[in-house]
Amino acid sequence: MRITRAIPLSIKILFVMSVVGAASWMAQEQLQNRRISALLKEQLEQSLREEARRSLAQLEEFLRNQVQVGRLFAAQERFQTYIQQRAQSGWGRDGRLISHRRIPEWLPPASLIRNFSRHVHFLLLDGQYRIWETYSAARTPLPLDDYQAQLLDYLRVGGPSGAITSVGGLPHYLASVEARNGEGALQAVLVLVAPLNSEFLSTFNRRFDQHGVQVFLRHESGEVMASSDPTRVAPGERISALTDRYVLVERDFFNYEFSSEMSFQVATLAPLETLASLQDRILESDRRQIGVSIAVYFAAFFLTLLWISRKLQLFGARIVQFARNDLGISLGRLRRGDRLIILEELLDRFTEEIAKSRASLTRELRERKLAEARARESQARYRGLAEEISDWLWELDANGRFTYVSPRVEEMLGMAPETLLGRSPFDLMPEAEAERTRMLLAPQIGARARLESFVSTLRANDGRSVILETNGEPRFDESGVFTGYRGISRDVTRRQHIEASIRHIKNRLEIEERKRLGNLLHESIGQSLQAIKLGLQMKAAAKGAGGGEEPYRLELQEIDEAIGQLRDVTTALRPSFLERMELEQAIRWWCDRVSLNAPQVIDFTAEGALDGLDQEFKYNLFRIFQESLTNALKHARASHVEVALTSSAAGEVTLMVKDDGRGADLKQVMGSLDRGLGLSIIQEQAQRLGGEARFDAAPGAGMTVWVKATR
Repeated sequence: MRITRAIPLSIKILFVMSVVGAASWMAQEQLQNRRISALLKEQLEQSLREEARRSLAQLEEFLRNQVQVGRLFAAQERFQTYIQQRAQSGWGRDGRLISHRRIPEWLPPASLIRNFSRHVHFLLLDGQYRIWETYSAARTPLPLDDYQAQLLDYLRVGGPSGAITSVGGLPHYLASVEARNGEGALQAVLVLVAPLNSEFLSTFNRRFDQHGVQVFLRHESGEVMASSDPTRVAPGERISALTDRYVLVERDFFNYEFSSEMSFQVATLAPLETLASLQDRILESDRRQIGVSIAVYFAAFFLTLLWISRKLQLFGARIVQFARNDLGISLGRLRRGDRLIILEELLDRFTEEIAKSRASLTRELRERKLAEARARESQARYRGLAEEISDWLWELDANGRFTYVSPRVEEMLGMAPETLLGRSPFDLMPEAEAERTRMLLAPQIGARARLESFVSTLRANDGRSVILETNGEPRFDESGVFTGYRGISRDVTRRQHIEASIRHIKNRLEIEERKRLGNLLHESIGQSLQAIKLGLQMKAAAKGAGGGEEPYRLELQEIDEAIGQLRDVTTALRPSFLERMELEQAIRWWCDRVSLNAPQVIDFTAEGALDGLDQEFKYNLFRIFQESLTNALKHARASHVEVALTSSAAGEVTLMVKDDGRGADLKQVMGSLDRGLGLSIIQEQAQRLGGEARFDAAPGAGMTVWVKATR
């Protein structure tokens, strides 16, 4: 109770207000985190929903292509010839069904149908809709006993050429093409059957790099008929029983466009644990920032509270001293009528004047003492802050030697402050880092300029490397003579590592996205171009006897060029050869490949241990090499290019690309909006490696590109 009574009321009020404010702030942060979490979940689900819609569109496009493929197969000359022969000789006198294990003669060669026959069954029927021959490359056999009756009924009633029907309770996609003679009589029917089962969905997801689990559902019961991942969601489960493990991202009817007699739905499921993991990873950084903010708030509050309490104590002491102030003179009360009345009045006036003089002198002395106390308190506060602050404060003389070092350096570098006095900051750096720092700081120190956010690496007492971000300002005496620098250094080692991790994650995401885009171009556009080429080849073969194949030959050449250009684009997007080659082998192979089609001379040399580089390092450095070589050959119009790749014992890898082209004005190029000649791409890739890129060029004198990075 005595301690509580000794605390001033103002301090108690400030403490209560601070506690209430902190509690309100924390409650507000908690509510804000909940809102952010809900919004983040909504955005993640929206992203997965859009991806599911794209997947549905790709699946529909794939099934539409099967109809076009069937028409191309039926239009080929070998199919027409085979049908005429079978129609003339009879389809089969013994009534046996022929199941081919190899590609039959009425289908195109394996090189043309290998991209279409992985999950498709081919059936050949006569004019009476009887099945005589089959061929299948799929793993799951086609149940012909259950299938034949439904297929015949479906085709006889004039079903559409591309549709979905039910066989054994599962959806099957049908694409049928009729072959007729010159009189219009039906001779044969070619049917492509694609069972829409779990195997089909699994392969489709791997082919187009889909996320989540795609399933086919019965519309009435919600039962899973097929799943892209049967180990996680097995056929036969009901969608209502999966809500505790998965989020239903998208659910829609699939078969209306194909005029199906069977009603089912396609749905995409996202595991709850995946969404929760993504939310935790994104919100983790926010939690750390909140913790730091709370710590800073309470530290500022207690420092403010301490400062106010000291001010109130001094003010109270002054009031007590003023209340107790007296002159130390005691005069007796004179009796009325005494002759000393006049003297009493004079003494009263004199005493009053003395009291005023003493009060003035006391006030002046008190103010001087207070000023001295404030000065000492300010110095003590500065020293206290210098010792308590988490950053390192320092002062240098005009020769660059330490004259003051705060105690925080011992925590950063493991060195006592007194051991650094008289030493230079360059003494604490590795030799290479010291040379780099001297070169970069020489112009600023010579101009007596401020040092802003300069990053350097120092070696701690235990040998570890500490990355510091330094800010400093020059000091001058009263006559304007330079006396040194005063500044502050902050340990940013952890921040640099986090930024490097972020660059690594961003780089990996870009690599994966480029791979996915390359696969998508190869599988979708490449497949369509191959189908068009196949159709033109068949038409050219059909017109060959009459000499009318010349127009088709020109179109085939253009398609071949388009396929070649698409292959170059996909190779640039996803250089898969880097996964099986070392960087030196990949660059040498690319130089040889470019030299075959280019008149320029390309010389490549390699030196040092260049094996064992990780995929990300190889990918970024190879992209820098590609961009530099393209700039030299196409933009600079060089006749000779030198490429050098070296690795030092310290693990520093250097790439140099030098050409004798027309060069460029670097100031003009670097100052333009597009940065020109791909130099911005080279700098960006070098930064992702944690390295640096330098350029040396002049108009008419060629260009040299250096990139250095640590493996």
